[in-house]
Amino acid sequence: MEIQRFLAKNGSPVVSVNRRLLHSSYSPEKEAQKFTDGISSSFLPSAVIITEPALSYCAVFLRKKFPGIPLYAVRYTDLFSEYDSLFDRVFSYSSIETEFPAFFTEETICSALFLQWQPSADVFSVINTQVWQSLKKILMKSRTVLFTREFFEKKWLLNTAAFIKYSGNLCGINGISAPVVIAASGPSLEPVIPALRKYSEGFFLISVSSATMTLVKNGITPDLCISTDGGYWAQRHLDILREADIPLAIPAEGYCSRNFLESRNILMLDYRDSFSRDFYTDRKLFVQRCGTVSGTALDLALTASSGKIYICGLDLAAAPGFQHTQPNALENAGNDTRISPKHTRLTRGEFGSEALDIYRNYFASAHFPGRQIFRVIDRKFRRNSLGEIQDITGAEFSMEAEAWKPAEKESIIGKPERIPPEEKAAAVRRFREMMSEISATPEFERRIFPLDAVAKERAVEESGREKCRERTELKRQRLMEKIFRILG
Repeated sequence: MEIQRFLAKNGSPVVSVNRRLLHSSYSPEKEAQKFTDGISSSFLPSAVIITEPALSYCAVFLRKKFPGIPLYAVRYTDLFSEYDSLFDRVFSYSSIETEFPAFFTEETICSALFLQWQPSADVFSVINTQVWQSLKKILMKSRTVLFTREFFEKKWLLNTAAFIKYSGNLCGINGISAPVVIAASGPSLEPVIPALRKYSEGFFLISVSSATMTLVKNGITPDLCISTDGGYWAQRHLDILREADIPLAIPAEGYCSRNFLESRNILMLDYRDSFSRDFYTDRKLFVQRCGTVSGTALDLALTASSGKIYICGLDLAAAPGFQHTQPNALENAGNDTRISPKHTRLTRGEFGSEALDIYRNYFASAHFPGRQIFRVIDRKFRRNSLGEIQDITGAEFSMEAEAWKPAEKESIIGKPERIPPEEKAAAVRRFREMMSEISATPEFERRIFPLDAVAKERAVEESGREKCRERTELKRQRLMEKIFRILG
């Protein structure tokens, strides 16, 4: 790369790369001002992000045009790092797909103004194309997350109200040193089932909800079932608990029928940022919020046991045919039709999904200092590696399980206790009061109605913001009516 630095006609420094100028050779300041004056935005941006501004003459004018709005840059090279202080933060082009989601919220990304310095785009054309493809991908993913949050946050809140109202028997938590086995529902679970059945008295078995039917139908009774899904279909996986007396670990925002809440022994999980965080605090286990129930199950095991942890069925990869070990509750959900038959659904699953990539990256990037964690998976199922989680075969797992003594098995689940009526009534009253107090706050709006919050912040005219406020208020009233009906 041929770099030349020299002075423009007005005495300001300019630079060329491979004999192509990145700034005007007459007056780079006037060029930058003209560039900024030509920017039109139909909304008020939450941030201004410009790709490779080179000597960054535009930074001063962007600050004036968008006062008080954070200004960021994406660098294509380290040649201009001396000008980085003109921005609130500078990102390298090679890491934006990991750094942007970690630094910006989805709301910020979806309401940001993205700009490019055209001379840099021409000179670094290959990198520029790569960067703008990545930005499009990040933006689309952020929009998807916002839509998902808009859908699920309300469900989680309604589920929380039902949990506080109807949960009956809450279990305590014991610290143990025995081995813990987590059963997920990937196809690699099937060959491990005989070993799980044979040695089940030597370890504590946690089954994710989607694997529970498979285990029960194969004569294995898990010591604990865990479910975190907030959607109605989650109950399909829990119906198998009617056939076996298995305690259920679930956060208040997870979906569980009223009958199950009232009658089942429940280990209450909490993500610390939940609306339920201040309720039943002496009868719950705090865990990390994860995108996958297997991640929450692992965090539960790490918190409750100091022993080795083994995870079965954690394929995190697309596979031919069924994507879950059979039988699986959702196979009987009746979603297949003549127009969209089972074969079409299974074939679509063989191509993988973005969700699988996210879950796999979560496990692969996690750190477990001082802990021994193994994934039990035979070689024919291995299509990835999971960082610090070591892979062993089913045969190797059986060899280790041979040494476990049934008498050493310990239980994570403490003795269940019925919530006293007066405590239940007080909890319901406090939750109602909390909802009345916080439901009209901006923080509540951004959390429960993120799409409306972004739309209101993007609106330039007061009339647009007022329409957003009216729409949000109507949604809020309807949601509060549903919550208060649940609470009684």
